[in-house]
Amino acid sequence: MFCPNCGTKNEDGALFCASCGTRLVTPTAPAQGNPQAANGTYAAPQPAARKTVNPFMIASIIEICVLFIAIIAFFKIGQMTFSYRKTAVNYVKALAAADWDTVYNELDLNDSQYINQDLFQKTAGQWSATDLSNVSVESSSATKNEAYVEVKYTEKGQPYPSYVTVHLIKQPRKAFFLFDRWKINPSMYVAENVTVMVPKGAVLSLDDTEVSGQYLTDSDDPNYDNYTFDSLFIGTHKVSFEIDDLVANSDYIEVTNDYDFFTEDSITLSEAQQKELIGTAYSNMQKLITAADQAEGFNAVESLYTDNVCQDAKSSFEYLEESFVSKKNKTGILDVSIYDVTGSYFNPYLEQGKICAAVNLSYNYDVLYKEQDWWTGDYEKDTCKDQANTIDFYFIYEDGEWKLNSSQMPRFYYY
Repeated sequence: MFCPNCGTKNEDGALFCASCGTRLVTPTAPAQGNPQAANGTYAAPQPAARKTVNPFMIASIIEICVLFIAIIAFFKIGQMTFSYRKTAVNYVKALAAADWDTVYNELDLNDSQYINQDLFQKTAGQWSATDLSNVSVESSSATKNEAYVEVKYTEKGQPYPSYVTVHLIKQPRKAFFLFDRWKINPSMYVAENVTVMVPKGAVLSLDDTEVSGQYLTDSDDPNYDNYTFDSLFIGTHKVSFEIDDLVANSDYIEVTNDYDFFTEDSITLSEAQQKELIGTAYSNMQKLITAADQAEGFNAVESLYTDNVCQDAKSSFEYLEESFVSKKNKTGILDVSIYDVTGSYFNPYLEQGKICAAVNLSYNYDVLYKEQDWWTGDYEKDTCKDQANTIDFYFIYEDGEWKLNSSQMPRFYYY
């Protein structure tokens, strides 16, 4: 039998051509309408045309599969990345590495003037890094709005693991609108309602930043002002205050959850301010002596005193004035020369909300005086030299100047 397609001779009864594979048809009686071939055989029917697959359909199916896998992977990775367990582990690792930027970003905090990343660096930066290994979740539990994760870790050089419980708070906004976000409860870093009490009218600075009046709160003491902060980082803070443009005092406070009220009223003067105050004391002494010597009266020196001591000071001044020779006094001091004056300064203090300070002056003096001889009744002059004395002057700072707040007067002994 010959193949009608390629002409190859095949064995009788073969179903397919051994050369081209065409199906061989055994001759039968010709059907009506099926013309006989010229060689006595019938023409075999041709195979049906194959359907061509659309390549765009294949590509679409592949894209859909890839997208489906990517969506699944995205959800899985998102759930792992933003889970409270992962957040807790990342926080412990950052804490151990002293990576304060990462730690701050993990905390449930809202930035404000005194709660921000820079101040967190200053306070938390006092802690050093720790080498940890095998950081993992030991156990965890969560409710609708918070979670607790027990993190297990091993500190370098320690034979046994340690554990820390991390408290997390669910955030109102989701990540990518799909995944729950978690932040660390900041209670171990932040103290609430911290109050710093300073002298009335003082300008407070916290961590080198002047504190505005919005932080002023009511004080039970009329001589003090209270500055209250809703939140401050736990740790060391620098505080300072200025009062009457004169006194600048700096101190450091240690804020904790258990210690949140501080009184700052320790006052110091700069070296230049101390010298100025001692100079004021010496100048006032000279003015008092001159006014007494010239019999000018207390009115000439009244402006040196505060109002509340003027009456006592006037009596003391009149006593000093009587020790000099005048129209009323035939005997007494004719002239006094002061020298070798030294001054010492005592730390200022607050009294009824005002700055008070004291200066001690030590001095030597020579006195020329006139006395009456008790036997002859004649008036004679004499001198008394190298006498020593001291005087304490007490001041209050009022209206930008130091005023005397005591009635002490210099005394000169010559008998």
